[in-house]
Amino acid sequence: MEERNGFKFGIFIVIVLIIIIGGFVLMKKSTNFGTKEETKKDFFDSETKRKDIRIDKDKDYIYFTDYEVYEDKLDIDFEKVYINFKDDNNIAKTLNDENASFKANIKKDNNEKDAPYDKLSYAKYSKYELYTYGDYITLLVKYYTYTTENFISFISSKAYVFNLNNGNLVTNEELIKKYNITLNDINTKISDFVVGQDLIKDGEKLDADATVAANKDNLVLYVDKLGKLNASILVKSDKKDYNDNVILS
Repeated sequence: MEERNGFKFGIFIVIVLIIIIGGFVLMKKSTNFGTKEETKKDFFDSETKRKDIRIDKDKDYIYFTDYEVYEDKLDIDFEKVYINFKDDNNIAKTLNDENASFKANIKKDNNEKDAPYDKLSYAKYSKYELYTYGDYITLLVKYYTYTTENFISFISSKAYVFNLNNGNLVTNEELIKKYNITLNDINTKISDFVVGQDLIKDGEKLDADATVAANKDNLVLYVDKLGKLNASILVKSDKKDYNDNVILS
């Protein structure tokens, strides 16, 4: 009887030890898992390490004011852009001067009694898009014209990609190197994209070769909000050229 009780007691001790050791191992793994998650978070969330270069800490890195709708039905509007860190290249001034010029050169045809859109006959204007990811903030600017003959036409685009650690502009060459892609890769992806779009266009013919050629001298690269490298392109069409976006990497 005593031997049986001793045996049971031994089993009990073994079970207790297993529970204690197992709990310790699980706790250790949980701690390690948390450490890995924290490391992963630090890797993607560079704001934990980034110096705040904003001049006005209460405002965003890039923000807009004085929003004015000129023609709501055509989505024509004007606004001032502010770069809230050291703007060595005077980009904000350049864009605001452009907008002032566009606004001053709007034309109306007062001889047309029934002209739509308040007799507007010509306007050039820009639209701003803002993307932030990691250490990058991109100000994408797209230019358009409106005429009574051609309605709205896309002209071109520009991308200003800034490094949020120092406010410096990031060049196309730096983006290409960072994303480990070549110019040939980019041209191929643009061509393949246009060919794919051409297959689903009804009554319109797109020219992949002409599109690649048109964007070689004005390659507009930027980083989107998901961290993907993109190209804002002018697509060449037999109907009317237009703007589209190609994800490169």
